[in-house]
Amino acid sequence: SLVVRAAQNHSNDPSDEKEEKEGPENSSDSQGTDWRAFRARLIANERSVEEQDQPSTSDASKAPENFAKSLGARWAHPILKPEAGCVLIATDKLDELSIFERTVIILLSAGSSKGNEGPFGLILNRPLPHVLKDIRPQDQALAEAFGESQVHFGGPLVSDLILLLQGASARKGYQEVVPGIFYSSAEGLDQAVSMIKDKASGAEDFRFFFGYAGWAIGQLEREVEDGYWCVAACSTNLFISGSAANLWEEVLKLMGGQYAELSKKPKKRWFK
Repeated sequence: SLVVRAAQNHSNDPSDEKEEKEGPENSSDSQGTDWRAFRARLIANERSVEEQDQPSTSDASKAPENFAKSLGARWAHPILKPEAGCVLIATDKLDELSIFERTVIILLSAGSSKGNEGPFGLILNRPLPHVLKDIRPQDQALAEAFGESQVHFGGPLVSDLILLLQGASARKGYQEVVPGIFYSSAEGLDQAVSMIKDKASGAEDFRFFFGYAGWAIGQLEREVEDGYWCVAACSTNLFISGSAANLWEEVLKLMGGQYAELSKKPKKRWFK
């Protein structure tokens, strides 16, 4: 797809992190939608034109109208390479590896060759049988604000709690991934409690993780090339809301085509 390639050329380049943060692709449009939603509308419109078997130039005058109609509240589409805020969807090649089997990972950072830092992210669809008050029963304020919030397994690399926040503006101690999505270490817990007390956010705007997933520089790109991961951009509400149990299937179905077919495949079983 020419649209995917053109849009991808403006995605985050880990070797030039400072310049990317200052670029227009990391700003929101006049209606508060981040640049990824605009890219998704372009791709959805291109798909619509292709399905109708019409030259894209002949539909140019209808593009704004098509944009409004073709992109739903929850969307996902494939992209060419990992970028901050994208999701990695495990393919059936990882079915024999239980820790990553059928996982969806939000990439918090695509890494930086300048800082010698590899990509890292959080598994979104591995809920643990624990709520926050069971993990930190001694913290009364935290228990009152988030006591019944479920804790998720974020990945195999050891870490204390990591928070994912869906909000409209940046908060002290929180790093922005894409417009409206932020993350923090356990140091952000006090700020989270304050946001609940001030009614600036609700408990449903947060998700809590133990551990994270990470790769050495160049490792993730090789795994994508070898077919272990599909790479996609998706709507921010897929990161926080909805059923974690069905997230793998939902994202693949939203991507359509061969990805939707992958969502129907039964798990490989390597034992009898």
